[in-house]
Amino acid sequence: MSAVDDLLAHLSAVDEMVDFAGISPSSASPNILEGILCGAAIRTFSAVEEFFRQRAKEWAAYITTSRWSPLIFPNGMILFQNRLVSTFPVSFGRADLASRTQLSGEIGKTFISMNSSYVEGHHLLFGWTGSNVKAKDVEDILVMVGIKKSWNSLTNLWQRVDAGFPMGGNARAILNLVAEARHTAAHEVSPILNATQMRSVTRQARMIALLFDAAVSTALGAISAGKDPDTVLQSLKIRRIEFIAGKWAEFGVPQKKALRKFDSQQDAMVSARRRPTAASDLIIAFDGLNVVNWTSPI
Repeated sequence: MSAVDDLLAHLSAVDEMVDFAGISPSSASPNILEGILCGAAIRTFSAVEEFFRQRAKEWAAYITTSRWSPLIFPNGMILFQNRLVSTFPVSFGRADLASRTQLSGEIGKTFISMNSSYVEGHHLLFGWTGSNVKAKDVEDILVMVGIKKSWNSLTNLWQRVDAGFPMGGNARAILNLVAEARHTAAHEVSPILNATQMRSVTRQARMIALLFDAAVSTALGAISAGKDPDTVLQSLKIRRIEFIAGKWAEFGVPQKKALRKFDSQQDAMVSARRRPTAASDLIIAFDGLNVVNWTSPI
């Protein structure tokens, strides 16, 4: 199961929990419903963090197998070195003795590679500096891979992707919304959460995961090709698949009319990936305004 599949499966399970809480009879215990919604909020944020972890390992492997010279990275190796120095202490503190030895060896190997012919990636390049991922972590990672305007770039991508983009929307606010719901559920004695709010939180969780994934993947692909990450992200082609009248319609770029229609989402995604430029495109499947699947350039 891919990182995207895993995330979407977790969030679908959360949606079931939220739907149950929203339609439960008035005789249901408020304490039980509160517990369900709190669990939904915590599980949603945890699913997003786990998705980031899985993608971090895949991005690190991509860097290693691409055999990049340290000279091709934006700003040289300074930002990459700074990121490792910032994220290492948290992971080291959580690890047991045996894992600490292994982790130290891996980080040392990555640092040494930054002064050699080829860089060896490590997932902590895309990790976070505290107990949970924060907006500043996302910003620093984006800048590290050459997306200099970070959150503004994610907001612009969101506007291009989402037909339901809200007036004055800001991508940073999406992550904060998901994080705040988790914080409320975990730390307040009587958290104020409701099913309507949590439906919005799970939708936004899918969107922030999609935006971050697409931006970092596109940036790494641009670096590999010797291109400017900001420029490539701004011109990223988006292929949409939409569920319309019982069929999954695959649209071209630019989106004018459906190229083909399929009975299953999987068939539509496979068809889109076979297009000549699909390897560098962002392919997204929507059911209404809800993201139900995507594939990124890496």
